Amino acid sequence: MRLSTLGARLFTLGRNLLKYRLLRDVSIRSDRFGREHMADLAARFARNNRVDGAYLEFGVWRGSTFAQFYHAFRRHGLRVPMHAFDSFAGLPAPGGVDALPGYEPFRAGQFGCSVDQFAREMRARRVPSTAYTVIPGFYDQTLTPELADRLGIRRAALVWIDCVLYESAKPVLDFLGPLLQDGTLLMFNDFYRFKGHPDLGERKALAEFLAQRPGVRVTDYARFSSVGQAFIVHTTRDAALLEVPAGV
Repeated sequence: MRLSTLGARLFTLGRNLLKYRLLRDVSIRSDRFGREHMADLAARFARNNRVDGAYLEFGVWRGSTFAQFYHAFRRHGLRVPMHAFDSFAGLPAPGGVDALPGYEPFRAGQFGCSVDQFAREMRARRVPSTAYTVIPGFYDQTLTPELADRLGIRRAALVWIDCVLYESAKPVLDFLGPLLQDGTLLMFNDFYRFKGHPDLGERKALAEFLAQRPGVRVTDYARFSSVGQAFIVHTTRDAALLEVPAGV
């Protein structure tokens, strides 16, 4: 047995011992391990259903979830282009429905992490810089149709949306529209924030997106952590239906 293989097995053994014997909080609904479970489940879904395309993560913060997906792809023998989208300045200033009283308060700059900090975290988590592309900037300024062409993104296979706010999630979904395919997995890290209210946050953004696009439907796939939700996307064969109809 090669040393690299032995090391990987010892690492897995140690991790499982910590998770299953000491921490005892290991389900997909766990706030501690739910995202890691979801990353592995998503990779297996893409492999078993032969869903090809890129991995796009919106709201990477320090990169823990991003790294979990990288290692999940490696475990399951997948070669997936990876793209990290973030303002790298934290959340924008909440306003409108994102700042209603009586809900968890968010603030401008919350979850801030610089590009350099993200890169250092990736190195610490054994993710090589050649494995991903970083796209910095607030979404309403950077997510243009030209950006997808420049990055060479034709189809999205797996998408992780960790935007929290409605005003951040909306431009993300608009950008994704032409990239969706039958089988794209959409994962919302904060779908049930704002007390799970359907007219707030990421839930509101997705509901509006689907209402405007009759050619796109979703199937409830998995719930993870205490506030996360994953959906399988279904599209018609007519790619034009992925765009917002004129006049809407």
